[in-house]
Amino acid sequence: MVRARRLDQRARTRATWLKDETRGPTGSNKDRATALCCADAVMRSAPAIVCASTGNVAVSLSVGGAAMGLPVFVFVAAGKVSAEKEALMVAMGATVVSVDGSYADAYRLSEQVAGELGWYSRNTADNPLCLEAKKTVAFEIWEGLGRKLPDVVYAPVGDGVTLAALGSGFHELVSCGLVDQVPEMVGVQAAGASPLVDAFLADSPWKPMTPATIAEGIAVGEPQMGDRALEMIRATGGTMVSVTDDQIRDAVSIAASQMGMLVEPAGAAALAGLIYGDPGRGEGRVVAVLMTGSGLKDHRYLPRPTGVALESGPAFGAFPVDKALEIVAAASSDADR
Repeated sequence: MVRARRLDQRARTRATWLKDETRGPTGSNKDRATALCCADAVMRSAPAIVCASTGNVAVSLSVGGAAMGLPVFVFVAAGKVSAEKEALMVAMGATVVSVDGSYADAYRLSEQVAGELGWYSRNTADNPLCLEAKKTVAFEIWEGLGRKLPDVVYAPVGDGVTLAALGSGFHELVSCGLVDQVPEMVGVQAAGASPLVDAFLADSPWKPMTPATIAEGIAVGEPQMGDRALEMIRATGGTMVSVTDDQIRDAVSIAASQMGMLVEPAGAAALAGLIYGDPGRGEGRVVAVLMTGSGLKDHRYLPRPTGVALESGPAFGAFPVDKALEIVAAASSDADR
């Protein structure tokens, strides 16, 4: 849990906390489910393990499978996964199956293959262990805030599993008598992949759509756990919001320049939701924001550059002292530091 004091004024919160999920083995919250599923697959003597993915799940499973000695097959929509992430999958020994279709098509094919060949499925919406693993984020938020829960939690939403798992964890804390009530939950989708936002606002069932967003991790047009995510939002008195790709890019830069946290677009979506999607909900309240994926695996959407490149010879006399002192003076005048 990272205390983001420099965001309090901008978001008008009493206290803003970032749940940093970029510190796992592959830099995303997907590592939680991968660890539990790989252990289960080994105990069941599974001959192989499979998943469908928009990127992070596949990288996570490729690394987890390599660590556990499991053959890994990842199914991706052809042309929809970054070359950098696919290179990581192959480097770790995974077999990448590019499917001529959408992510939903890749998902269905992976489930069919797993069923017919007797392989283990790590697909988040179909394997209940994924939900059990992901709900531990709720427990860590509670621990990190001194055994208390925030008033509001913002989470990115693709398939809806992360949000559903969070809600499940919060409800378990209530059932155990450790807290009185669950936080309001705000699900954040990219405007180009927002079937659940549309359904929530219209109070109707969600409808499939073709995703179009830079936030690959949540670029889902047919959310596998959409109904459960919507139920969780309504049960907590929360809401669903969408944010544009430009707002997501801005959130990536804000996280870098104000918190020193490098996140990918999907990882910054919840922060964009706090700042732009539902700016009044967190006013005067304690807010937690899930930052779900590192920006180190895909350099296409690095933060907007704020640094400076200088050149110098080998001796001090060639060092651009005046320019360097200007930079130092500008930094020291930053009242928020």
